Amino acid sequence: MRFSSVAILLAASIGGLVLQYLEVPLGALLGAIFGAAIATLILGGRPLHLALRCTGQVIAGIAIGLNFVPEAVAQMVSYSGLILAAAVISVGSGIAMMVLVARLGEVDRSTAFFASTPGGVAEMSVLAERYGGDSVLVGLAQTLRVLLVVFLVPLGLTLMGWQGTEIVDAAPAPFAPLALTLMAAGAVLASLALARLHIPNAWLLGGLVVGIVVAYSGLAEVSVPGTAFTLSQILIGASLGARFQRDRLLSAGRFVLASIVGTLLVIVIMSLFAMLLNSWTTIDFPTLVLALAPGGIAEMSITAKSLGLGVVTVTCFHLVRIVFVLLMTVPIYRLVSKVTGHTPSA
Repeated sequence: MRFSSVAILLAASIGGLVLQYLEVPLGALLGAIFGAAIATLILGGRPLHLALRCTGQVIAGIAIGLNFVPEAVAQMVSYSGLILAAAVISVGSGIAMMVLVARLGEVDRSTAFFASTPGGVAEMSVLAERYGGDSVLVGLAQTLRVLLVVFLVPLGLTLMGWQGTEIVDAAPAPFAPLALTLMAAGAVLASLALARLHIPNAWLLGGLVVGIVVAYSGLAEVSVPGTAFTLSQILIGASLGARFQRDRLLSAGRFVLASIVGTLLVIVIMSLFAMLLNSWTTIDFPTLVLALAPGGIAEMSITAKSLGLGVVTVTCFHLVRIVFVLLMTVPIYRLVSKVTGHTPSA
């Protein structure tokens, strides 16, 4: 491993552990992001090895999946129509920012479209390159979006005094090393299979599938230790923070500003929608805000678990959004291109 990578990982670990010790909401994840980002900007270097983020995602996926007990799953099924509608509105609000990003950021429509669509960093970057956009700028915009959501949304909820209705680890299951080892092995195999099928967030989903199977079926009484969950946050945060390469930020000032403004507007729009839904459902407002926020599924699910909010609710909303984005991004892009008179290059 390169010296810069070791230094970035060390800075992320120190930042995460310090903020967690200070009891900052979502401290391990936020501290790791900022520690890694600062170290990357100072030292330079390339993003961290993908295996680090994958490890963090598998651990987080198992921990989150273990919340999917039968009662929680049944409740989410009853909200299936609402969850789909939220996915459509979330994607629509992001796409609506395309014009702003294109004009303010002075980039082409393809780059603006894939930068504004709330999808995964890798998936949107690949699509941008396929359709004539700038994959580097799209990756930067997607990373900025997740960072802003992870920092601002929990902070806003905390400052406003909104708390979830679920107690974090109220009755933790006993530590079961054998069960956890078997689950980890199953999660890795499931993740590899999903990755071969080019499924987005394959490593998080692999762990999630295993966790859901165990929790829903009652095969074992098990929980992921707090130290392991903290490690997952640090690894995910470090990988996210290390994407802020100095040369990218310096050469794309206007585009970075446009991406920030667009993300802030989407956060406001989805928060207002959460306020509207709160009067129609029994889901508490803070959980709805996280469920509708334009962040990544790993980061939002970890946030929900850390803040004692509805983990199953948040995860289900974001899972449906991911599937919707995966299936509809290209058809929507072609439709938008046709309406605006812009011919796709692929």
